[in-house]
Amino acid sequence: MHRSSGTRSCSRSSETGSTPLWRIPLEKTGNIREQSKLPKKKTGRLAKDMFTPEQWKLVEDALDDSNASGSEYGRVAYQQGLFDALDIFKDILLQRRDWV
Repeated sequence: MHRSSGTRSCSRSSETGSTPLWRIPLEKTGNIREQSKLPKKKTGRLAKDMFTPEQWKLVEDALDDSNASGSEYGRVAYQQGLFDALDIFKDILLQRRDWV
C-alpha cells in the first residue's frame, strides 16, 4: 500500500488555521479522500476479460492479504502509541507524587 511521504505538524496547519490537527476529523484533512480514490482508479483500468476467474481470485487474495497485513500493522502501532501515552501519564503522576 502506498503511504504518503509528507508529514504533517501535530499542532497547526495552514489549511486548518489555528485548530490543532488532532481536533479535526480525518475526512477533512484531505489525504483520506485522496487515498480512498486510488484503488478505484487503478482497478477501473483493468478489464474483467484481462484475467481468467482463477487469476482474478489470486489477485483478490493477494490484495486481501496485503490489506490485512496493513490493518494489523496499524492496529499494533496504534496500540503501542496508546501504551506509550499511558506510560507517560503514569510517569507524570509518579513525579507529581514525589513533589508532594
